[in-house]
Amino acid sequence: MVRAQQTAQIVRDILAAQGINLSIKTTDLITPDSDPAGLFDSLQTANLNAVLLASHQPFVGDFIDLFCGSPSGAHPMNTSSMALIECDVAASACGELRWLRHVLG
Repeated sequence: MVRAQQTAQIVRDILAAQGINLSIKTTDLITPDSDPAGLFDSLQTANLNAVLLASHQPFVGDFIDLFCGSPSGAHPMNTSSMALIECDVAASACGELRWLRHVLG
C-alpha cells in the first residue's frame, strides 16, 4: 500500500497548492484482497461530496465494475489508471462511469 499512500500524498499536495484541502485516510477496506461491496457502507456514512481512492488491483477494477453495475472484468485498471464515477448514492450499480484513463506507453 506504500505506492497508493504516496499517490494520495502527491494528489493532496497538488490540490493544496490550488487551495483545496484533502485529508488522507488509510483503510483496510480498499486493499487488493478486500471485498468491494464492503466499501459502500463506509462511503454512505462518510457523507462526503467527493472521494478519491488510491488502491491496487484487483480491488479497484472489481469496485468499479460493482459500483457501475458492469460485468466482472469490464474495467481493468493498470498502474496509474484513473476513473471518474458519479453517483447520487454510493451503492452497487448506482455509479455512472464518466471516464476511464490509462497511461500510454
